[in-house]
Amino acid sequence: MTPIQVVIGPTAVGKSDFALTLAQSTGAHIISADAIQVYKGMDIGSAKLPIEERRGIPHHLIDTRTPENTYSVADFLEECRSKVAELQRKNTPIVICGGTALYVRSFLHNYEFAPKSPNDAVLRDELNHLYETGGIDALVALLENEAPERLALIDTHNPRRVQRAIEQHRLGISIEDSTRHAPEPRNDCKITGLNMDRDALYERINRRVDHMIEIGLIDEVESLLKTYPKDTPALTALGYKECIQFLSGSIHKSEMIELIKQKTRNFAKRQLTWYRKFSNVTWIQIP
Repeated sequence: MTPIQVVIGPTAVGKSDFALTLAQSTGAHIISADAIQVYKGMDIGSAKLPIEERRGIPHHLIDTRTPENTYSVADFLEECRSKVAELQRKNTPIVICGGTALYVRSFLHNYEFAPKSPNDAVLRDELNHLYETGGIDALVALLENEAPERLALIDTHNPRRVQRAIEQHRLGISIEDSTRHAPEPRNDCKITGLNMDRDALYERINRRVDHMIEIGLIDEVESLLKTYPKDTPALTALGYKECIQFLSGSIHKSEMIELIKQKTRNFAKRQLTWYRKFSNVTWIQIP
């Protein structure tokens, strides 16, 4: 069976172009491993490749949800496994590409998640109320007080993930038991990592953010806010949160742009830290 091609690397390094070229040469379909590109209407800020630029190559796990719906690593894994099985039955080559490192790792290492407790619903109501009254800062403060060791393992800007970490702690689910996975990656995957000189990558990130602003990121966020509350979890994503701060008048436009650039550079650095822990990766240095 043809190996599943997996493309990893920091944001803005050129994963989409690389995956397109790879898929075009093999007749593959592309499966997105991105936590934000699943959301309809969140196109510019997620760097979603427009349909007309996809070279006729089928893409999967893009535009499958609206922003009020949650999308977890468990959701991704279930849908990704299903799509991989479907394509393999048809002998269709597969390229998995995306910037959400945990999603890619969950697939490569066959994550299995701890079953939910029947007490989850009561606790979730309590934490939902805390979030509604105190916002993400209240959830983070609670987690830091009760289980600070879990903070480094999650995205503390994502209320659903902070909430789930509190739930697991309260329900006595250890960090080790919250997920189980194989120690080595799947042997039917070929992993290619893309990287480039840090200064070049950061300059590329800065240009991408400027381009997002030029082609209408602010208008995209304004349109989303006509339908969804500003505290919708999906709208806390990088780029969207800062635009909402600007639109609410709490920061100037120049501050917003610089914040997005700075946080995206920091995000790229964290991605590389994650990806360097992956094994069996063939790294390519992009000039």
